[in-house]
Amino acid sequence: MIILLAQLAPWDKIQEFTQFSGGKLIDPNDFLVGDFIVAKIGSGIDLLKIVKIENCEEDKSISASTVKKENDDIEEDFELKFVLHKASTEDLEKNQKKLESKNELLEKCNSLIRKYKLSMKLIDVMTSYDGGRITFAFTANNRVDFRNLVRDLAKEFHKSIRLHQLGKRQELELKGDVGPCGNSLCCFSFLKKLGNVGTELIFDQQIAHRGIDRLSGVCGRLKCCLAYEEEQYKEIINKMPPINSMVNTDKGRGRVVSRQILKQIITVGLENEGLLDFPLDQVKLIDKNNESKKS
Repeated sequence: MIILLAQLAPWDKIQEFTQFSGGKLIDPNDFLVGDFIVAKIGSGIDLLKIVKIENCEEDKSISASTVKKENDDIEEDFELKFVLHKASTEDLEKNQKKLESKNELLEKCNSLIRKYKLSMKLIDVMTSYDGGRITFAFTANNRVDFRNLVRDLAKEFHKSIRLHQLGKRQELELKGDVGPCGNSLCCFSFLKKLGNVGTELIFDQQIAHRGIDRLSGVCGRLKCCLAYEEEQYKEIINKMPPINSMVNTDKGRGRVVSRQILKQIITVGLENEGLLDFPLDQVKLIDKNNESKKS
């Protein structure tokens, strides 16, 4: 079963489609990544860009919304959705005209934000293909009560209004900036799948002493580039004896006190020699099971 993953905008959630109107399943030759489709989603019609095409080998009777995806942003509900047709030149031209009115929509929304003194920042706006819905994307540091804003926008434009909150990282992915390294941000220029950048990375790489401020990017979160060499660090760590484990060295038996990951140096506490540094290949982990069998 072919699954199309498509988005209304880069910041919007990914929708998935498996069939056309009438129930015909999508054929792998029907579309390419980068194509635009006109699709029915619930009660509205949208023009979306295909960002990925997957071939699911599961039973065709299984709904695509039940298939586990790598991308957590995929919309997983049972809302009626299907592809109407591949977008034509006329469809794209019609959508382009809607994009030309973005500044007007943003200006009006910003004036209402100022009116109600809301702590939010508008990032983008999109109008659905059928014109029935306007979606405003924004960022905010705290929870925002925008009920009055939605009410006034609905009165002004006579459309269904949707507000979509973005994180700081998503904003930078869209607008870009310059990182501490002096280059364009990775998430803006090429890194489209960020993955998990957790605090365990700074401990694996022994850089926690630098402080969280130096390790954070423009978005205020840990720098994505911390993940680039994590695999290599893990490989080295797995070869090293754990802290507090017993090892044999050419100076005798001792306990591992610390490890220098990049230098591959093990600091061992010896009874008569004190603390000494040894290259990794000169330290051998003592097998406790074998020790207990000998005794």
